[in-house]
Parts: sequence; C-alpha cells; structure tokens
Amino acid sequence: MSRPWASALGCALLAVLGGTWCAPRDHGFRVTSTRPLPPLPGARPVTLVYAGYTRCPDVCPLVLARLAEALRRLPAGTRARVGVVMVSVDPRDRPEDVAAYARRFDPSFVGVAPSPAWRRRFEEAVGVLALPGEAGSLEHVATVLLVERGVPRLIYPLEFDPAGLARDVARRLAPWPWRIGAGTGLRW
Repeated sequence: MSRPWASALGCALLAVLGGTWCAPRDHGFRVTSTRPLPPLPGARPVTLVYAGYTRCPDVCPLVLARLAEALRRLPAGTRARVGVVMVSVDPRDRPEDVAAYARRFDPSFVGVAPSPAWRRRFEEAVGVLALPGEAGSLEHVATVLLVERGVPRLIYPLEFDPAGLARDVARRLAPWPWRIGAGTGLRW
C-alpha cells in the first residue's frame, strides 16, 4: 500500500533533526542536530532506532524485516556491536508485546513500550512520531535513525537499501585510522 504521508512525515522529521542531504558515501540523510536521545535499552556503539507499533499492518513489518536483512549482511564481530531498538509510538502497546514483536524479526532486537515521560523526552529529541489515524491505526514516521553513542547521525527513509545501511554501519564501526573524522569534528 502506498503511504505518501510516510515520506512527508519523514521529511518533517528530517527537518526537525536538522538533517541535510547525505554525503555520497552515506546511504541515509545526515543528521546535523546533536541533541542526544534518552537512554535506550539495548543500545550499542551503533544503534538503529525505529518508531512503530505492534498493530501496524504493513510498514512496521517491512522496516523491521529490512533491518534484519541489513544486520545479516554484517560480519559477526561487527554485528555484535550493533543494536536495534523499536520504540512503540502506541500507548496501547504493552512492554512484553513490543519486546516479543521486535524479537520475531531478529532475536537480538529490543522492543520498548516507553512510559509517557520517556516518550515525551524521545519526541523532544526527534520530533513528533505519530498521529491518530483511521479505525485505531496510527500514521507514523517510517524512518530509521542510526544513533552513535546516544546521538542521531543518519536517518533512513522507508525505502532504504539494506545493503547500503549495512555498509554505513560497517564504516561507522571501522577502526579509527579508516574512519576519517572520528573524534576530530570532521565528517566522512
């Protein structure tokens, strides 16, 4: 099903985060904001964050399946340094349901049904994530954030390429001499 609002919400989120077009080597849009996210359960040196909900009929399963595919492309040593966290945007979702839903796509995925206070902090850091839809559904941003040490660095649209995301993750976790800009303020 086509969801033109998903791209529009993604563009709005990109604007809230201060995003710019990506460098030619990156497959996501660069995020120029340095506002840290609230602490994420399951966070690793690189964490991929997706905001969705368990009753989503089409977009959430697609994105989580693509994330699982991207992680399967990584070597085991790199994969161990990457976390995936699905944050529920639906206050009806129970913590155990979100955790089980995320694990259906990969056993290492973490699902979080945050408290209202945590959700507010998260929304302040990344912008509005969901709006009420028809028949109890939610219209939500269908993007993935690549987060390094609590700070969003890249944002991927719904149609992201799993191979490209895997390459971005591998480059971000490469040893320092190969990662130009690590700790220097330069971007690669």
